[in-house]
Amino acid sequence: MFDFDQFFAMSDAFDRGALTPTPVGAHEDPFSILSGEAEPSSLPRRYRRHLGKDSKDFLFADDLTVLISDRAASVLTAAGVTGWATYPVEVLGLAGREVGVYHGLVVRGRATIDNDRSQLSVVPPPVPEGFARKAWMGLYFHPDSWDQSDMFLLQGTIFTIVTQAVKRVIENARLSNVAFDPLDSVENHP
Repeated sequence: MFDFDQFFAMSDAFDRGALTPTPVGAHEDPFSILSGEAEPSSLPRRYRRHLGKDSKDFLFADDLTVLISDRAASVLTAAGVTGWATYPVEVLGLAGREVGVYHGLVVRGRATIDNDRSQLSVVPPPVPEGFARKAWMGLYFHPDSWDQSDMFLLQGTIFTIVTQAVKRVIENARLSNVAFDPLDSVENHP
């Protein structure tokens, strides 16, 4: 039986003060850029500060693209992580100054989502005075469709999945502003 406990959904940790960039110029399909199906129309793709001010290793732009620091790219490369690539970006912070060396993340690995494994559950309210609601819990993929990459997208979604080994590499390097959720705890919208 396939062990889904060895996989995690990678997402924004929403570190306090983390810079949230926004793209400058042409409005392009962010999914096509994240998935590598299209390249940005101009390189380096430029981003400017939208919210926050602190440079972190992972920056989650307001258009859903993901930027990684030069340090994060070096860590992933040194560990031999597969299923990803980068494109050149320029990130401008306060006063229009570049905040450091960043790269746009392209996730090349793939698997096909398996919505049939998700379970309808009652989710507690996000605030004490709120209401509980029903939601589909669990984000799974068809094991036979997985291309064996360490980092991969679920086809047709922006869900980035990583292996436990990648999670360990990132955590051991103390890369900032990235979270990992077990697949059975991720809310899915089939």
